[in-house]
Amino acid sequence: MKIKGLLTNKLYLLVIISVAIRLAVVATYAPIGYSDTGWYYKFAKEIVSMDFSNYDGARTPVYPLIIALGFFKWRLVWLIQLLFGIANASFLYLIVFKATNNAKFSFWTGIAYNISLILLFFESNLLTETICIFFLLLSALLLQKILTENKSAPLYFYLSAVISLAILTRPTFLYFFPLILIFLIYDYRKNIGTYRFLYKKVTIYFIPFIIIVGGWSTFNKIKVDYFGPTTLTGFHFIEHSGAFIEYAPDSYSDIKKIYLKHREVKIQETGEQTCTIYMAYPEIQSVKNYTIAQVSKELTSVSFWLFYNYPGLYFSSVLKAFFDFWYLPNFIDYWDLTKLKLQYMAPILGFIVNTELYIWIALNFIFVAAFLYNIYLIFRKKNFPNSVLILFLSSAVISLSFVQALVQYGDNWRFSVALKPYIILVFALLYFCFKIKLLKKRSRL
Repeated sequence: MKIKGLLTNKLYLLVIISVAIRLAVVATYAPIGYSDTGWYYKFAKEIVSMDFSNYDGARTPVYPLIIALGFFKWRLVWLIQLLFGIANASFLYLIVFKATNNAKFSFWTGIAYNISLILLFFESNLLTETICIFFLLLSALLLQKILTENKSAPLYFYLSAVISLAILTRPTFLYFFPLILIFLIYDYRKNIGTYRFLYKKVTIYFIPFIIIVGGWSTFNKIKVDYFGPTTLTGFHFIEHSGAFIEYAPDSYSDIKKIYLKHREVKIQETGEQTCTIYMAYPEIQSVKNYTIAQVSKELTSVSFWLFYNYPGLYFSSVLKAFFDFWYLPNFIDYWDLTKLKLQYMAPILGFIVNTELYIWIALNFIFVAAFLYNIYLIFRKKNFPNSVLILFLSSAVISLSFVQALVQYGDNWRFSVALKPYIILVFALLYFCFKIKLLKKRSRL
């Protein structure tokens, strides 16, 4: 009863502070739209009207449903995202409390989410990050419950459903499904001691994924002749191959000619070629009479040809994308201080965010070192509290840094935003482990 009281009191306090912070944001800031926002808005209208005559399969349905839930009013959609932000801070609390049974420590972990201006300002961006964080943290909470106390079949079902919703928010997180499956199998074998009945749990785990992700991919196949959560796969690959598309064979001459023309303009305007495809694809569609799905298929085809024949250029681009994920934040493109009502605060907030960016860079290096140390301890069979959960959280971030680098180049730092709460969790759990270990050593002296 005492533990429950601590949990309730600290959690309530965290929620109150979270609400107060976001009320201050509402009073002083505004929702910010981007080029992607219009694409989500278009799809939301198609969902509500059930008119898919102009459907292109480019965007997945979860965020458009949030827009529809906000009645297509950006301020209302913004408020919904801020509510998700409050839930995200609370999930951090619940995960840490379940792992440590320490309400005070859990409270400060939730506060860490709230005071990160990067995460807080992203809640005002009319993009998928905040919603995706919600599903990723909920999946971590469900996995933690399976790892620590309850391996009942419904939890496997719920976990798979949540992961599937994360995928239909941002398809990049498709790798989460097999990654979590690996940890579920490892944990089941380790704790149950046999594979008996495991196939039933795995079958249950697959069902929501097949229905939700497989069903959506089938819908795309029927509507636009493209099997997959999104038709933009080729658009992502060309971010790599577009840098050396001039080496493509004559069979791709139309796309090559159009892309090179727009690439030159893009480089003159911005100094880099990334996102050229979004300038070029309307002309490709017009010249070749293609749908977006057909453009994507041809972009995938030419990209794979270039990757195979010029692997050095591809892997050089992948390497840059990988390091951009960890080292080159570009947050300046994802906030707008001109929207700030208290303009005298703009320089102060700018200084704080720039400082935070450097802190995140340092934390990223420490995080990678901690991941390697965690692997070392597990191989040495030096178990410590929450080691499997910490390994999962770490593996999820490390895996994303490779996955996104292989698929896309350009603005790679943005991919890390959705998993920054995982990094916070890893540091919180590791710190608590070392603190307990240190206290035990002192007690023996």
